[in-house]
Amino acid sequence: MSHLLKIIGFVALLVPVPFGAFAQEVQTTGTVRTGMEWDDNVLRTEGEERVSDFLARYFTSVGIGARVFERGTVVFDATHGGKFFVSEAESDELLTALALIYQQRFTPWLGLYAQLDMKDRTERISFRDYNRGGASAGLDFRFSDFMIRAGVGARYFAFKPAPDASSSSAEGQLRLAWEVIPNLRLGAGYTLARRAFDTNRFVLDEDGVFMDEKALREDQFQVVQAFVSWRGPVVLEGSYVFSQNDSNSYGQELTRQGVDVVATAPLLWNFFASLRLEVQRTTYGDPVLIDADFLLDEDNRNSLVGSLARTFGDSWEAEVRYSLYLQEFGVGSDYRRQTVMLAMGYLFE
Repeated sequence: MSHLLKIIGFVALLVPVPFGAFAQEVQTTGTVRTGMEWDDNVLRTEGEERVSDFLARYFTSVGIGARVFERGTVVFDATHGGKFFVSEAESDELLTALALIYQQRFTPWLGLYAQLDMKDRTERISFRDYNRGGASAGLDFRFSDFMIRAGVGARYFAFKPAPDASSSSAEGQLRLAWEVIPNLRLGAGYTLARRAFDTNRFVLDEDGVFMDEKALREDQFQVVQAFVSWRGPVVLEGSYVFSQNDSNSYGQELTRQGVDVVATAPLLWNFFASLRLEVQRTTYGDPVLIDADFLLDEDNRNSLVGSLARTFGDSWEAEVRYSLYLQEFGVGSDYRRQTVMLAMGYLFE
């Protein structure tokens, strides 16, 4: 399943090439950004023994959107970035993400969507390398200021350092959105995924924990989320997420709750300020730590990110950003990581 989805994803990249033959109103936007950063926990270790270093980083993104056929749109997004450390060169990394989205309106109230996406992370020394992606499709229904979207899909996760920790899944999604008044929007969503792993499950008996050679690990993952956004003099966005993982493998059951708040405001002299706070709490069903993909990114950390940016003309932007990552609540280990970045960016369309 995972190899099939990879092939589909890469073949799909060829779709935008012949746009000129059938597309109308093609629009292209992009960003090129480069800068320097200081990281006080390059290896992302727990405890007080942290290694700090300076690094150079870059980020590029391209988005191509076009109207196709009648009432149809295609959007292709590609992002790529890299980090290169001064001393800790083994932590150099590249990150690439691709997405292809097609939407078709049949009537003002009924539409179809289909999406392919892929994300790849590669390090010089592979500790957290992965490749993930998937395909999904569904219908959306729009009634005045209310939208309902329902879909199904399949996803894969390939963990490069330990292939037996890889998985594939089938999932269903339901999304609701409501524009209560102009600039105020509420939403909710539910996701159910059944994940099959390439490794055997673990079982607990009176003699301890052992690997069951006759059965593979299988999980059921559920996510419930709610969000609100308001666009006024200050842009405010907030979300609450509850996720639960049930597994036939000992040590893999958990529940996680998270709150995410983002505020962005324009200041004087073309300055913009942004602040993001993310807090999470996790409860594990068994006294065993998490599986192999827990430390891939900072997704499961408490975090505070603040940035100050200034635009120059229509295309240039300078930004200074501070990030703090702490161990999520409910986990006894001690984790802390801080970064400070200074970057310049160019936006084009």
